[in-house]
Amino acid sequence: MRLQLFENVQVRLDGSGNGQVKLSPYGARNGGLSWGVDAVAVSVETQVLEALCSVYVSYGVIQADPTTLVGTTVTGSTGDTCGVGQDIRPGDWILVKWFGGDAGKIATARITGTVYPPGSGGP
Repeated sequence: MRLQLFENVQVRLDGSGNGQVKLSPYGARNGGLSWGVDAVAVSVETQVLEALCSVYVSYGVIQADPTTLVGTTVTGSTGDTCGVGQDIRPGDWILVKWFGGDAGKIATARITGTVYPPGSGGP
């Protein structure tokens, strides 16, 4: 059994127009939900300043470095989508970081893909 993954996560950008969100599947490491992550779409509610946005996928620990970077866009405010194509389990992380957007505005990351319930034979 597979279900559609459609998770929205939001953050209010700080005074410098920076912000981040992190998300992990729910449940215990061995027996919780797993996600087959297809893409992360990003945007900010206003686009006076265009944010740079980076998406990271890390396993076991939240990391934002070149080894976990899956994509960067210079249109993190007006909107763009970063293809991910990776499977994650509880304790693995998607981290999305915006830089230089409109201070105090809401940034949104929309994660899409497939949810694999425990025992479904997913990733």
